[in-house]
Amino acid sequence: EGRQWYQRAVDQSRRLGRSVLRGHLLTSAGLVAMWQSDFQRAREYMDEGLQILREAGSSSDLSRALFARGVLAVNQGEDELAQSLLGEAFPIFQTSGQRWFQAITQLHLGNIALFQKEIDTAQEYMQQSLALGRSLGDRWLSASAINNFGEFARYRGDHEQAKRYYQESRDLFLSIRSFPDVARADHSLAWVAYARGDLDQA
Repeated sequence: EGRQWYQRAVDQSRRLGRSVLRGHLLTSAGLVAMWQSDFQRAREYMDEGLQILREAGSSSDLSRALFARGVLAVNQGEDELAQSLLGEAFPIFQTSGQRWFQAITQLHLGNIALFQKEIDTAQEYMQQSLALGRSLGDRWLSASAINNFGEFARYRGDHEQAKRYYQESRDLFLSIRSFPDVARADHSLAWVAYARGDLDQA
């Protein structure tokens, strides 16, 4: 239903020309399409919305469109594009004091660095994201960063420390009933148990 509403709004906004409102509607409709795994439509909407908001010249309007398109690139495995878009959005979030967006952007950039085995860079992003997440009282952000500290420990072969991080992140995810993330943490804990030779626990 939400997607149909956005589709109608996008269609009706054509009469407004290349307006900021149309740019925002296209970006929002693209996010809904992404959440429904229609990545081609999401790309079409977001690319047009981003182009319109670039033309408008307002960094505050542009920042969230950059973020949205960057997240789509992350989901599509387009790491270089994601780094470029998120890297462009981040200083705008800093300047405008959008701390939640700073934290989630650093989380995504840290995940990309981790995937690319740039561990020192990934840890720096995660430490900053965790500090912001905690200061904001956002348990999901904090848990996501802590989970990645488990990944760093696992990468180093420190299974005991990895287990502690994964368990802490699991407890936080459970406290906010984020069950898909709880399942992800359980999978990581099972991997650590297997690596330690504890097959019963795994």
